Amino acid sequence: MKTKFRQAWAIPKLFSLSGLVSLSLGCGWLSLDLINSPVAIAQISQIPLTLSREPDETYPSFVQRATTLVATRLKNDFSKNSSLNELRIVVIGQNNGNIAPVLSVNMSRQQWRSNPNPEPLILSLIHI
Repeated sequence: MKTKFRQAWAIPKLFSLSGLVSLSLGCGWLSLDLINSPVAIAQISQIPLTLSREPDETYPSFVQRATTLVATRLKNDFSKNSSLNELRIVVIGQNNGNIAPVLSVNMSRQQWRSNPNPEPLILSLIHI
């Protein structure tokens, strides 16, 4: 009876030992594969845009034109570059040789996907 017990005990012990060896070797290969796998890098792009004021253009219409420029640039850049995660755009206005930052926006790809309209995120840099 004692020998039957040892035989019955030896077989599962052998299987568990081979299973443990297989598992440790598999985990080793898995960890090596994870170490050698390529890493995705978040890309953030900072873009200064220059916009000249048209003759007799009001400031509100100039800001609206700048907002349209920003929306177009966001759409183009996010559509063309799938690795781009965030855009930071500053619009610099020109008027008779004077320059000044007019507005800026920081928008992530996730924000753009949920609402491509940048107006809620635009920070006006000049207050009249």
